[in-house]
Amino acid sequence: MLLVAAAALLVSVGLGAGGPPAAAQPAPGAGTSTGSDGRPRLRMVDQTPFVSPSGTGATFELRFTVRDAPPDAHLLFRLHPDVASSGRIRFLEAQRPEGLGRPQRTIGPLPLANLPADRDGTRTATFQIDTARQPLVGFQLAREGVYPLAVSLREGKDGADLDTMVTSIIRLPVAQGDDNPPFSFAFVLPLHAPVAHQTDLRTELPDDRARLLTALTESLAAHPSVPVTLVPTPETLDALADSGHGGTVDRLADAAAGRQLVGGAYVDLDVGSWVAAGDLGPELGRQLDEGAATLGRHLGRPADRATWIVDPTTTPDALAALRDRGVQRVIVPEDQLAPLEGRGFDVTLTRTFELDPGSGPRVAAAMADRALRNHLLDSDDQRLNAHHVLADLAVLALDQPGVPRGAVLALPAELTPPEFVDTLLGALATPLPPDSGGRPLIAPVTVDGLFAAAEPAGAQGGRVVPNGGSEPTLVRGYLAEAPSSLGTYPTQLRLARSSVGAYRSLLTPGDGWRADPYDRLLAVSGDRSFDARQRQDHLDAAVARIDEQARLVSLPEQPLVTLTAEEGRIPLAVQNDAPYPVQALLSLTTDKLELPEGRDELVTLQPGTNRLDVPVRVRSSGAIPVTATLRSADGNLELGTTRFTVRSTAVSGLGLILSIAAGLFLLVWWGRHFRSARRQHRLVSPGHAGAHDARGEAAPAPSTTR
Repeated sequence: MLLVAAAALLVSVGLGAGGPPAAAQPAPGAGTSTGSDGRPRLRMVDQTPFVSPSGTGATFELRFTVRDAPPDAHLLFRLHPDVASSGRIRFLEAQRPEGLGRPQRTIGPLPLANLPADRDGTRTATFQIDTARQPLVGFQLAREGVYPLAVSLREGKDGADLDTMVTSIIRLPVAQGDDNPPFSFAFVLPLHAPVAHQTDLRTELPDDRARLLTALTESLAAHPSVPVTLVPTPETLDALADSGHGGTVDRLADAAAGRQLVGGAYVDLDVGSWVAAGDLGPELGRQLDEGAATLGRHLGRPADRATWIVDPTTTPDALAALRDRGVQRVIVPEDQLAPLEGRGFDVTLTRTFELDPGSGPRVAAAMADRALRNHLLDSDDQRLNAHHVLADLAVLALDQPGVPRGAVLALPAELTPPEFVDTLLGALATPLPPDSGGRPLIAPVTVDGLFAAAEPAGAQGGRVVPNGGSEPTLVRGYLAEAPSSLGTYPTQLRLARSSVGAYRSLLTPGDGWRADPYDRLLAVSGDRSFDARQRQDHLDAAVARIDEQARLVSLPEQPLVTLTAEEGRIPLAVQNDAPYPVQALLSLTTDKLELPEGRDELVTLQPGTNRLDVPVRVRSSGAIPVTATLRSADGNLELGTTRFTVRSTAVSGLGLILSIAAGLFLLVWWGRHFRSARRQHRLVSPGHAGAHDARGEAAPAPSTTR
């Protein structure tokens, strides 16, 4: 195909304005994509990422599609001088057709039909590359560098340009004698979707977002040799698994092997506001722990918790809190760093430095390059934009040879085009030309690899020599948004957390998973995209569902209980309408019953009606009031309470002894009283009023014996 395309170009140059043979006409509709807006467009498919440093037998291949071209469309190829030697600003200007200036070589206009489209609508143009002479169909690249190439679709041979695509040809340095270290490139890729777990416990992951995440995963899997730093949102992985896309998660686990996996909170938090709230410290720890556990569960290995990707909500206080939790190095967006001044910083900073959070120890840092990120917005052709990034990296690599340096491209979570990612990874994975000596100009690394490879910058832009160098390490401050008030959210979250904890304590060890959906509602409530009402809705939903579950366990009204012995058991009926067993704390309150096994008892309630026999010891007979309360096992959630009466007809051992003693006392008293009364009766005199009988006559005098 390369030779055919080159021959077609060669024939076109020779024909000039002459038309192509009829057989060379493209099939109707070839190269036209669906959803066209009717404007003629050029779209990148792929290109040779790097060309040989020697130029011997080297070629540059450009593959592209043409949409809605007129019948007499022509192509014009214009190569411009190297921009790497002029610096990055010149390169960025040259990414726009109006900033290119005068070309050094023009090929065409050539009839579009001379490059027939294949089945996919792709056309291929191949150019010879030489360092010593100008090829007939190709370009002379006398030295290493970045050469902008403008491809224009023209209406007719001399008509106006209908569309222009600007890419670059990157020529590698000569390998012989090149001892410059490769330029390290860390690609940070977030895998994120808006919160998918709803208050009604449904998972709503939009199909377009699921397709995007699947496409990104496939791109990673297709280029396993390219180091990438992955930053998956844990809630997003749960959403994929819960919405029927478990295959994507499994595929991602394979694709993540050997790549850096940066951990974070379960959802995207406004970390600065959380830290400023003061009492959310334990919840922040819970978010980080749950995030790490979720990544480990889905991806099969622990996440790196020593690296943090700074965003505008990462205030200095938040960074200090994260540092206390193990963060050792950070990636800071260039937008959040104050501009560097001085002659030592006349080129883009591509070395590491130290970040001063304002209090406490400094943190090792590297800058997420703004211009690299902005290439995503160069055009609506993300494959072309990816090659702009590659060319920009080559410019950075060539502007300070000899110094170990590197750059970071951190994609924003809201913009991760799969075409961009696939094209960039594919270019980095392309084998080097044979005469490159195996020395890459750009070496993809993880963020950890960047910190290991790139040299720290000196305070004046110079080099830092270990053990007392000429300059101390560059220290930079950074900017962050002022924390916002979270209102009553911390208090409401704490109350909801207590409810979830109480419900979890109700569950037996094998049923703990039943509380997970409510924990998840609390976790996602912290997402920074939510307003106060949305946060409260998630908390209320969790508490309401827990209350529903709690109402399934009840203490119905108990009948009168009669005890006829000193020791006995009180039968209690407890109703569990849940379809699973629960653990609860049963408490009895009474003044006249002893509870040998204690006032509180942890009981397991099976589904249905449960009879609990509580052993008691009677202190006294009669009617005894008893209050029974059922709570969650941790005591924080009341499930029910009831009051009933225990009637005791039993006499205790002490009561029996007292009764016998009282009886004996009465017997002794009556006996003594009876004897005393008889004695008094015998001692009464005849003249006493008591000596007359009932008729009033004197009683007979006793006889006297002489």
